[in-house]
Amino acid sequence: DELRKIQGKDPGKEKLAWMYAPVGGAQMDGDEYLMGKPKEAEKEDDELKKVVTGQSVGSNFMGKEKDEGREYRDNMNKIREDPLLMIKQKEKAARERIIDNPLKMADFKKELEEKRMRKENKKMMKAEKK
Repeated sequence: DELRKIQGKDPGKEKLAWMYAPVGGAQMDGDEYLMGKPKEAEKEDDELKKVVTGQSVGSNFMGKEKDEGREYRDNMNKIREDPLLMIKQKEKAARERIIDNPLKMADFKKELEEKRMRKENKKMMKAEKK
């Protein structure tokens, strides 16, 4: 920094100058842009156009038409491999096992009835206090 100050250069501006420099070296003047001068085509733009139109190497793999079978398989794989779906399926299977077991269902019904009775008793006790 001190050396740049001695040389008469502003160190703050030069540190960030590369960020604002145009890519490729040349940049259209702001006045020319505002006056409507057409932008010169860049080499990268030409390459991109070739790929999109199918005139370059590898453009066959761009997938212009949709492969319905592949899309269906991809969606099914996403569904099949979804961790949340697997968890839900396991929960559903466990719930069905409990529902199919008459002893466990009787226990649950008994517990549910006891909870209801406790709740009703609590409400009655509050009503009596008032």
